[in-house]
Amino acid sequence: PSLTRGLPLDDYVAIASFVYFGIKALLEAKDMDDGSSGIDEEREEAEKTLEKSQTEKKSGWPLVIEACTLTIAAEVGDRSQIATIALAAAANPFGVAAGAIV
Repeated sequence: PSLTRGLPLDDYVAIASFVYFGIKALLEAKDMDDGSSGIDEEREEAEKTLEKSQTEKKSGWPLVIEACTLTIAAEVGDRSQIATIALAAAANPFGVAAGAIV
């Protein structure tokens, strides 16, 4: 005899949590003033810091290459990536690839 008698309580808890925190986030966003987030001040501070550092501005292909390199370096070794590789080695790679893409 199961304590939950077959009811998926974990699913119900997950659904309730998503609904609660979603509504909470929407209510907090509604109550927030336009200037209260401080994003404008942070942007101005970041622009001043960049101007002080005298770094060259990248654009075009060098910027794309740098962004792709940083993304690849950050994602190598991700647990989901390692799990996908292991599953592809043990099962049908085409099915695993389709499942990973979707």
